[in-house]
Amino acid sequence: MESSNKLFKEGVIDKIDKNGVILDDVPCQSRPKRFLNHIDKDIFKEGLYHGRNTLFSVMHFVHFMGYKRIIFAGVDLNDSKYFWLGNKRRHTVKKKVTHRHKTADDTISLIRMYNAKYDAKLMTINPKSLLAKRISVFSFK
Repeated sequence: MESSNKLFKEGVIDKIDKNGVILDDVPCQSRPKRFLNHIDKDIFKEGLYHGRNTLFSVMHFVHFMGYKRIIFAGVDLNDSKYFWLGNKRRHTVKKKVTHRHKTADDTISLIRMYNAKYDAKLMTINPKSLLAKRISVFSFK
């Protein structure tokens, strides 16, 4: 965990607004290319763009905060089994558990485009993640 002193020095804490962030679920921003056109907007004044899935919100937040090293944990995109409840799928899941996650292609495109456009180190903890084909795998060693 980063010390608050380091965050102050890097100017990250200075960006936090005591009023919080409003999630702005804008349908037109759901695709990676359109989303990246809005990623520089102030999350405290204009809202945090949600887009296709939660990872889009995370990317908007960490980009605005100025983080240069982003490590994804729990993002594998291989299937939708984490949406299942025991042997039953949730009512929101239409596909079989073995199908790729429905946002996999857009998420991978977002990561690829972000990596090409911005100077940040993107990594995943899960070597089996579909993201591991596009970004490096983080090691605790």
